[in-house]
Amino acid sequence: MARWEQLLEAVVADHSSALLTYGRMLTGNPADSEDLLHDALIKSFAKPSHMFRLASDQDEATGTVKAVAYVRRTMATIHIDQHRRRTRWFERAPLLAVAESAPDSTGPINDRHDVYAALQSLSPTQRTCVLLRYYDDLTVPQIADVINASQGTIKRHLHDGLERLRSAPALLDHLPQEQRP
Repeated sequence: MARWEQLLEAVVADHSSALLTYGRMLTGNPADSEDLLHDALIKSFAKPSHMFRLASDQDEATGTVKAVAYVRRTMATIHIDQHRRRTRWFERAPLLAVAESAPDSTGPINDRHDVYAALQSLSPTQRTCVLLRYYDDLTVPQIADVINASQGTIKRHLHDGLERLRSAPALLDHLPQEQRP
C-alpha cells in the first residue's frame, strides 16, 4: 500500500467525525457537510505526490495532522467557491432566463364584460327574465310568480331578450354550444 493511501485511511478513520463537524459548521447541513468532506478528500488526494511530499519528511502522526489541516483548508476553499458560484449564478440568472408567458387572464374578464354589456342592452324586464331563466334556472311558471306577470308575457320577454342576445356575436362566441340560449 502506498504512503498516500495509508495517509488517506488514517485521515478518514481517525478524523472523519471532526471533519464532518467542521463541514457542518461551514454548511449548516449534515448532508452538505458529507458532500463537502467527500469533495475535499477527492481534491486533496487527487495528486498523491503532493500528499506524499506533505508527509514524507515527518513521522506518521505529524503527517496525518498536516493532511487533516490540508483537507480542512480544502473544505473551506471549496465551500467559499461554491458560495461565490451560487451568488454569481443568482445575480446572472435573471439575465439568462427567458420570460415565461403568463396565461392570458383577460379572457374571462373580457367574457364577463361582454356578457354584462349584452345584458345591459336588454330592457329591465327582459334582463330579469333571462337572468331568472338561465342564471337562477327557474321555469317559466316560477318566473311568472316572481315577477307577478302572466306566463305568456314571460315567454315574450324571454323570446325578445334571447333574440337581442343572439345578435351580440361577441357574447355567443364565448359560450359553449350547450349553454347558448
